[in-house]
Amino acid sequence: MKRRLFKLGVFLLAGAIVNVAVAWSCALWSGPLQSSRYFMLQNVSPAFDEDKAHLEELGWRKIAAQDFFDTKIYQSTTTCSGLTRRELLESSLPYEKDPIYQNGVYRECPAERQFFAGWPARSMVGEMWNGGTGATWLNPTWNYRQSLPPWNSQTRFVAERLIPLKPIWLGFALDAMFDASILWLLFMSFQLARRMRRHMRLKRGLCPACKYPIGASPTCTECGTALVLHKKPSAQSAIKPPATNH
Repeated sequence: MKRRLFKLGVFLLAGAIVNVAVAWSCALWSGPLQSSRYFMLQNVSPAFDEDKAHLEELGWRKIAAQDFFDTKIYQSTTTCSGLTRRELLESSLPYEKDPIYQNGVYRECPAERQFFAGWPARSMVGEMWNGGTGATWLNPTWNYRQSLPPWNSQTRFVAERLIPLKPIWLGFALDAMFDASILWLLFMSFQLARRMRRHMRLKRGLCPACKYPIGASPTCTECGTALVLHKKPSAQSAIKPPATNH
């Protein structure tokens, strides 16, 4: 019983390790993940309804509104194999002059990105949020929370990837059990193949380790492997002696 529990724990631990590796691989290399699309006007100041229509055409939907500079919060979700990106966008009415065109402009500024990674279920999540303000809105400074930037990442407006560190416990448990079951099936297939190979070699009178002819010896005369030979009972031993009446 203890041995079985130990094996179960080993397979679950291995499944969790494989799960993390799969989630990080999905976060870094799955795709292609469609780039975020924004609507920014620099020389006109249309009504906000027109701005909203353009944002909705690009896949954004309004989820909240704030009184600060009449800021509207939009959300967009992009999904590919093993990865889901949820992005928040702040869109505000003009409150400052554009340095080039000298008129009010709308500001669509990426505020936060969440990446949910894992397969078959999403098992890990990481976030990045824009710490830039004012004139830095075109080149936001990405800060990483519960995640790490990829090795080749440049914290610019086009940052599309990260390494998630926070587990989503339900998805993590499901993926770990799924990966553990795959590992168990591979292990059992290997064991079954070994047993079948041993049985076939013994049936042909060969050593199961080195395939040397064994004859009637209890050990292989070539490699010294101990052999368990199952001999069929002879015809004489199979005949039962007649019962005697006392």
